[in-house]
Amino acid sequence: MAQPTVLLVEDDAVLRSTLRDLLEAAGHRVIAARNGVEAHALAEVHRPEAIVLDLMMPVAGGFDFVQRIRAQGIDTVPLVLFSGSADLELEARRIGAARWVRKPCPPAELLAAVHAVLA
Repeated sequence: MAQPTVLLVEDDAVLRSTLRDLLEAAGHRVIAARNGVEAHALAEVHRPEAIVLDLMMPVAGGFDFVQRIRAQGIDTVPLVLFSGSADLELEARRIGAARWVRKPCPPAELLAAVHAVLA
């Protein structure tokens, strides 16, 4: 059985590395991007089964990324919004995220959200 591919979009290098290790240890193939522009290019090439997405990033944030993938028909990939935003649930619903997890969180909480959208 192939490993599910997860696109991880996070601008903080340390957090991105930590989350990559966490997701890979859980059996996922992880492709990572620092911003929405990189994420869009990777999503087109790799067609991930799930996306873990930060909202506030330089160059192109989460909202820009979602607009781009929707315009190209990649919008069926489930999103896990991973952000420290005060209005996280509202923003998650606005972009159509399947799940949302507030930063910081226990690793098990993020893994549960990713596993739920892949199920």
